[in-house]
Amino acid sequence: YINCWVNAKDETTAKDKAVKYIKTQEWEPLNIEEIYITNRERYVDEPDSLECFEQAINCGVGAIFCTWSINDEDE
Repeated sequence: YINCWVNAKDETTAKDKAVKYIKTQEWEPLNIEEIYITNRERYVDEPDSLECFEQAINCGVGAIFCTWSINDEDE
């Protein structure tokens, strides 16, 4: 799964930017679980998330790609 932070004027634009970014990383989005407006204070104790938030502010999109081995699905 992927957590994305997007600097956008509304949720539709944020979703479109996130999907476009994900596809440039050669992933195929299947669904979106949630979209919400957030702020920097939410991530002050979460360094990885704060870095992605700041990246979105500066570059438009920040993301964390969470992966696991195919073998892990069997366990």
